[in-house]
Amino acid sequence: MFILSNNKSMARELFVLTKDLFTLLGLLKTLLRDLNTTSRGVNDSKGDLNVYMSSVSEPMRGINVTLRDDNRALPLLKALLRYETIVLRGE
Repeated sequence: MFILSNNKSMARELFVLTKDLFTLLGLLKTLLRDLNTTSRGVNDSKGDLNVYMSSVSEPMRGINVTLRDDNRALPLLKALLRYETIVLRGE
């Protein structure tokens, strides 16, 4: 779990992603894509597949948007926050 702190005096913060993080996002995207393909052949229950697809597709969309725009991590952060991968807290 990652914890991102934000300063209360700042209305907005700009998250600038590093090259290493972009590399990590690319690897994560590949992993999620492969998992997605594998689960389609394994899951017999449509309900299970729907739950899985929603939990994978939103972070993948966030990764895609973030990879297209070097200075905007907000879509990815929102997706990760929704699935409790990160926690935002004030100082």
